[in-house]
Amino acid sequence: MMPEVGILTLFQIIGAGMGVTIVMTVVSFVVGSVIAVPIALMRTSRLWLLRAPAVAFIDIVRGIPVLVWLLIIYYGLGNLL
Repeated sequence: MMPEVGILTLFQIIGAGMGVTIVMTVVSFVVGSVIAVPIALMRTSRLWLLRAPAVAFIDIVRGIPVLVWLLIIYYGLGNLL
């Protein structure tokens, strides 16, 4: 059986989870922006040496399904850490 938990305790748990979610969202936005802005600027460059790697990176990232990225991050990154 599940122990009885008061409504205030549940709100505290949900509030703590919301705090973690907000922090993770902000960190993800910042990291994504730090990665995306230079690549976007490289992509719009007139110099071939800057544009070619950006185009290749974008094509590779866009060509791999999200589920595959999640599996790579979960299994691959977990082993590195």
